[in-house]
Order: sequence, then C-alpha cells, then structure tokens
Amino acid sequence: MSNRIDTPHAYAADDAALSCTQKASSENVLPVVLVATYDETVRLKKVWSTCAPFGIAIVTLQSWVADLWELYGDGRTLIEPVERQFLAAKALGLACWENPDGLLRDTAGTRKFIAAVAHKALPKAYDNPGLSAGEREAVTVLARYRSLLENHGLVEYSEAIDLLCGAKAYAGFKPIVLGIDARELSALERTFLESADATFVANTHSTAPLSEDRAPELETLSSALYRPDEKNPVVPTGSVRFVLPSGRYAAPHALCSAIEQIAAADLDTAIVIAAHEPYALFESVSKRLALQGIPVAVQTALPFSSTEFGMAWLALLEVFCGETLVARAATDFALSAYSGVGVRSAYNRDAYWRANRALNRDSILTDLCGVADRGLNGFIGSFENGHTNEAFDIMQAHIIKQISWPSGYRDRQLSAFSVARSVYEQAERFGIDLAGYRAILEDQRMFVRMETEVELDASGGQQQELSSSMQVMSVRS
Repeated sequence: MSNRIDTPHAYAADDAALSCTQKASSENVLPVVLVATYDETVRLKKVWSTCAPFGIAIVTLQSWVADLWELYGDGRTLIEPVERQFLAAKALGLACWENPDGLLRDTAGTRKFIAAVAHKALPKAYDNPGLSAGEREAVTVLARYRSLLENHGLVEYSEAIDLLCGAKAYAGFKPIVLGIDARELSALERTFLESADATFVANTHSTAPLSEDRAPELETLSSALYRPDEKNPVVPTGSVRFVLPSGRYAAPHALCSAIEQIAAADLDTAIVIAAHEPYALFESVSKRLALQGIPVAVQTALPFSSTEFGMAWLALLEVFCGETLVARAATDFALSAYSGVGVRSAYNRDAYWRANRALNRDSILTDLCGVADRGLNGFIGSFENGHTNEAFDIMQAHIIKQISWPSGYRDRQLSAFSVARSVYEQAERFGIDLAGYRAILEDQRMFVRMETEVELDASGGQQQELSSSMQVMSVRS
C-alpha cells in the first residue's frame, strides 16, 4: 500500500487525517474521509467542527460508493441488505430445484454464503477449470443471482464499485481512509481505493497519550490489548474493573454492587459497561440502579427474534407455513399480547390442541380466529386470505392502542412491527413465500437506544450517569 501514514494512537491518527484534508483542499481536490461506521462519522464531525476545511465529507466507504453510483451509475439501484438475502435465497432455491443431486443445499448457511460472496466479489464469480464441483455450483447460483438483479433493475455493491473504478468516478476526490484495516476490505474495495490514490491513516496502537478525560490505566490498557509490553505491564489503579460473577443469576447483583460502590466514592465518575449482551444486562440492572438514582443507557443491535412482537410474529408464521410442531407455535402465539386471546382461553386451546391427534393447520387457524377479540378478531382471517395490508393495519392499530404499556416497550414493539412489515413487502416484491420470508425475517436486527429515568434524591444532588453499550468494547485506542 503506497500511501500509508502510521500513527502511535487514535488522537494522532485524527490529527494526521485532518492534515491530509487540509493539504487536499489546498490542492483544489475534494477530501473524503472514509471511516468504518456511522457512529465514527458523528464523532469525527464533532471533533473537527471548528477546524476542518469547508466542503470536507466524512462518510463510510459504502455511503461514498452509493453517492458516486447515484452520480455516475447506469441507472440501476444499489441493492439493500434485505433484498440481497431474498434474491440469494431465490437463486439458490431455483438452482437446487434444477439440480437436486448437487452438492449445494437450500439452507440458511448456504444462502448467507451466496449473499456474502455476491456482496464482496460478484464480478469475480466466473467459472474456470481450476474450480471444484461445489465451487462451480456456487458460481452457477451467482450467475442466476446476477440475472435476477438485472430483472429487477438492481446492481450489487461489488459490481457498482468495480464499474466506478473502471469509469474513474473518483477523479477530483482525495480519499483518506481513517481507522479501517485494509485487511478488512474486499479485493475490489482495495483496488478501488488504490486506484483513487487513497491515503490510509493507521493507528499502530504502540503508545497512548495521557488525556484529562480518560484514565491513564484505560489508555495504557487499550494499547496493551493490541501490543502488550511484558516489560511494562499495565498498572491497575481501579479505573478499569472486572466483575466476575459465579453464575447468570449472580451477574446483575454483582454488577449493581460494583457500580454502587463506584458511584458512592465519586459522583462525578462516568461509568461504561462492556458486555457480551448489553440489552439483556440493561434489562436486569436498570430498575435497581434507577432506584439508587443512577440512570442507565443502552445502545446496541437487538435481534428481531428477541423482541416480544418478534417472537409472537415468528410463531404465527410457523403456524402458517411450518411442517412440525404447529400446535406448539400456535400456543406461543396465543399466549402473546398480539393474538387477542385471553390467557385462560389460550391455555384451554393448548390443552385441546395437545389432546386432538386429528388436528390440522386449518382447524388451528379457525380456533385462533374464533377466540380472538380486543380488536384483533379479523387479523388472522385477513392475513390468511391474502389481505396483508389490512392485516398489518389491524396489528399496528392494536399496538398503538396499548397506552398502558411503558412507552419505551411499546416503541420497541412498533419498531419490530415495522421491520416485519417492510421485510414482508420486499418478500412479496420478489415472489418469496411465507417460509422464505420467515427465514430472512428471523435474522434481522434492530438498533436500540434506551435510557432510564430516575427521580432525584431528597437533597436534589447530582446523579451518576451510566452507559451500557456493546460499542465500548471497541474503545478508541
């Protein structure tokens, strides 16, 4: 990589990137700073708000490619992630139907593999004598995928970046890649950036400066995580702590106790929690900490299938298109807050379904329609008869009417509902059946940002602020 600037830490990397933008502006070239995530664009814009040259763009590589394609593309639309999954599933299904004895199978893992290859290297997916039988089958699936893209007026990201590179759409721009490891880029992305004469600003994690707003121990630890120095180990000062509970049920108590001790010692200390499952941790500790006057915030990606609406919706789809355990899925849906079935009626139906060996899907759906009330009595019938817009409208109205639900909980369920509806619209557009829709929907994730509200103590004293986020595991270092 010809243009690379190594810096000892993140602050120096920011400064080096800023110098590159200033130099590009002085040469009458538009600087484009490329970062890894949207959150990083927000952070950098805030840091450079008073010193960056006018006209600088701070975006992710994907966003920049999308902007260039809108200006210099051939009129096709860049494919969205959900669309990619649907078309990959359709291409794979058709290929497996035509070649049932082939090595590839129509599974979720194979579908994700086809989608990933298409996203990163579709222009390179051509048959050649050196490929194995399985690889040739994958190339055949990708060729069908490419045909489906053309039929729907779509273009894959890897195709777009390849075409933009050939058209030299980057002329007049100076890309400055900040905080992105070149090894994480695809071959086409690296070729594109090298052709655009991009400058890579790298943080070598060798040293870390002392900062007034960050503890020295945290600075040293963040450096040691990447390049540990056995001769100069990290000196613990209490700024970085590990809570090691003996079990799942002990974790909330141990964590709350540690936080309360820190808050009691210094009310001005901001606390950040790095957790494997931040939302589950937020749910388990937020109420107790709120009672202690400690507000809690969480920011993470939540699986659709882990929301209450998501679990109920997936259970209903299993009733419609599942091959086994349909009665169990019907019970899961009936016991949810989205069926319109009372708890007692749901348990009665469950007992009846378990005792009836002659049960079939139609009778279960008839039962669910018959016992549903509370504004949902027409929901299943509308969905079953193909009036999906009407069914979605009924469900949306039901969720909105639940004024007794906590606002944060209701908003989260509405977000999950929006995901289910938008993904269904895409499935309908591409002719995907309910089983395929369910498989793609189950993999979707939702961005969640929540904060607890606490009451001030009697003295009106200052409250402690706590942040729980998966992103804290990627500390700027």
